[in-house]
Amino acid sequence: MKRFAVAAAVISAALVFLGSLNISGQSSRNKKILRMEEAVAAAFGNSQFGSLDAKRLRLGKIKLVIEHSLLDGDEQFEVRRFATFKQIERWLQSREQQAEAEGVGKYKLPIRVVDTRAGCRRGICRYYSPNGILHNHLYLKKIFYGYRGGRVYVKKIYLYDGD
Repeated sequence: MKRFAVAAAVISAALVFLGSLNISGQSSRNKKILRMEEAVAAAFGNSQFGSLDAKRLRLGKIKLVIEHSLLDGDEQFEVRRFATFKQIERWLQSREQQAEAEGVGKYKLPIRVVDTRAGCRRGICRYYSPNGILHNHLYLKKIFYGYRGGRVYVKKIYLYDGD
């Protein structure tokens, strides 16, 4: 009986130890990437990009690419580089326009939309629009990221403007 109790205690201790290791199917790196993606998506959707600076999600300048749905050629893509997320937010807000609708009240155009996440692989988190796009909406399409020194950082944010 004592052997059984000792064996059970050893097995329990081993299971606790193994449970503390990260064998849950997601590595620490993948969890960091997922947290980064969720933070960027939430900040974009809530017009609070400036809050990301405190999370140290950048390494150098961040490239912002906006693809315009109604333009062609060189005008189709608008590319800017920013030193901070706060600068991105200020620039996006400078492009917004106030609008008002009966029953809704005041709101800003374009409306920011975070679509359904398709997944994060090989340095890119992708989103897709299952219901198509609408005018006066700005869609988060891709987040390009890197991983250095145990830290995930944002390289580029790709937006699609429904114009």
